[in-house]
Amino acid sequence: MSTCILVLGTPRSGTSCLAGILSKLGIYIGDNLLRANDMNEMGFFQDIEFEELFDNCPEWMPQYPGKDLCDKEKLHSLIQKRCKEHEIWGLKIRLGAFVVEDFEMFCDIKLIVLDRNKQQSIDSLTKWSLPSDQNPTEVIERSRDAIQNVLKTRKALHITFDSLLNSAESKVEHIAEYIGKEKTNEAVEFINPSLRRY
Repeated sequence: MSTCILVLGTPRSGTSCLAGILSKLGIYIGDNLLRANDMNEMGFFQDIEFEELFDNCPEWMPQYPGKDLCDKEKLHSLIQKRCKEHEIWGLKIRLGAFVVEDFEMFCDIKLIVLDRNKQQSIDSLTKWSLPSDQNPTEVIERSRDAIQNVLKTRKALHITFDSLLNSAESKVEHIAEYIGKEKTNEAVEFINPSLRRY
């Protein structure tokens, strides 16, 4: 059975960096990724093919467990397609915590959670271009709630944002061991604390 490594974390918590590390460790995370911009110069490493499934979601960050988030038939079809193509693959999507059960139907999953100080994430998100009807504090709180609900019955590797920036080599080694890969210099060097955004 295929294994999917799901990256979970609130917006502006460092999940793009974590997904980038997975890529540098040799994990396939998609061919069509959200492009880099001024707020994320190294790239988002966010799979557009999956993200587009949630385009019609009523809210940018719904309350857990959410309702009418996407076309489940299309989601399941895409998950199955990836599982057939890759023995191990990774994924970072905005509403990942809301669809963990859907992935578990078709593949083994390994969860990696990026933890960041709540207020730091809010401050960073405030500077980002959220939809006008979204409140940054509410978005972060809803995202944290969804992740906590997922973790009530599942194990995960937890990495803090600060430790990732301050102890890059040891954290990359920890991540690599968790996913069954060898640590690479490319993955360690990918972490650039100067690009931290508040």
